[in-house]
Amino acid sequence: MLWIDLGYTKAEPVVASSLKDLCHVNVITTDDNINDSILRYQPDIICFDYDLPGQVGLRIVRDVKCRHPSIPFIMLTEDHSKDLAIWALRLRTWDYFVKPVVPGEVATCIDTLLGKLTANTGTVIVYAEYN
Repeated sequence: MLWIDLGYTKAEPVVASSLKDLCHVNVITTDDNINDSILRYQPDIICFDYDLPGQVGLRIVRDVKCRHPSIPFIMLTEDHSKDLAIWALRLRTWDYFVKPVVPGEVATCIDTLLGKLTANTGTVIVYAEYN
């Protein structure tokens, strides 16, 4: 799983840390080259973690989805707006969470998604490296 931290604080995301027992997680920030990270780690799932997404952050999601349409993604955000939720669903996000979120809810989502991916491919490749 590739966890793209697009928030203002650059501390290790608590929810991402809670997933260590479920899958390997690579956390990057916008300071990292996202496309290079995707090519390097070949994640099965991408998570976009926002505080309040702006135009630049939303453009990143759209660009990643256009370049890597087969990789499912989830979004976490503090912004609870109907417009953002509709935008995310139209972009075919797998799931959309409004923070604060219970880590177990995200883990359940990831576990379900990993099960579906495993059923489709027979294997799931996940990588771990914390910056």
